[in-house]
Amino acid sequence: MSWVYKGSTAEWLTLRIPQTNHKRTITCTPNHEIYTPEGKKLAKDLRPGDKVYIKSDLISEEQNQLILGTLLGDSSLLLDKHSFSNPRLSIPHSIKQKEYLMWKAKELANLDPVIETHRTSGFGSQMLCVRTKASPSLRRYYSLRYPKSHAYRSMDELTLRGLAVWCMDDGSLANNPFQRPRFKIHANRYPKSTVERMAKSLTNKFGYQVNPRNYGKGFVLQFDTDSTETLIEDLAPYFHPSLSYKLNLKPKEVGEKLRFPVKRGE
Repeated sequence: MSWVYKGSTAEWLTLRIPQTNHKRTITCTPNHEIYTPEGKKLAKDLRPGDKVYIKSDLISEEQNQLILGTLLGDSSLLLDKHSFSNPRLSIPHSIKQKEYLMWKAKELANLDPVIETHRTSGFGSQMLCVRTKASPSLRRYYSLRYPKSHAYRSMDELTLRGLAVWCMDDGSLANNPFQRPRFKIHANRYPKSTVERMAKSLTNKFGYQVNPRNYGKGFVLQFDTDSTETLIEDLAPYFHPSLSYKLNLKPKEVGEKLRFPVKRGE
């Protein structure tokens, strides 16, 4: 941080910002720029009830992609009456994916994630859950993710980094000794119309040939064999080593573009 002296001032403002369990106080000049969901505003132009960002709430592009991808996948946003309508992000995973979950928690460290032991899943697996603090920076994701029939809207911002998170959450590779492999994303939580829009977005945005398929318990987004090969090559740099098996790769063959260095194995 650098400072520039612009002369003395006799006028100061004190901003009191309610947070989950306390209030934060900021003292600044009337012309100090404050980040809000609507963009920058001068401190003197703020009114009671206006939403503002504090430094710890600012979302980087890497975090943006993680949040977009995991909300398309296993995660959800929760609202409670004590958070002034700011949502918190809830990320559940099987205890077998603890290493992957811990990586997500580290990526979102500025949102004060707490790791909780969760109830068992419908398949009998013990679950862990990361929950962030309630934050105004998560509000826009709520409007992108809900209602779930409109979840395809978040794909407009999705890059390969975010797509990799979605595929790590909900993807699998179908291996058949007599056929070339096909990758699929399980989208059984979404209605048919939404899955069809998602398939179209994956084709228009990334060039993959993807078809929605109904497998009885819901829909999957199935990539054709050529697109599967391209997808594996595209996503490998963004995959966590503990989930390299989902691309039929070794841990050392993935993860080179992850923001935080991770052990990539042998």
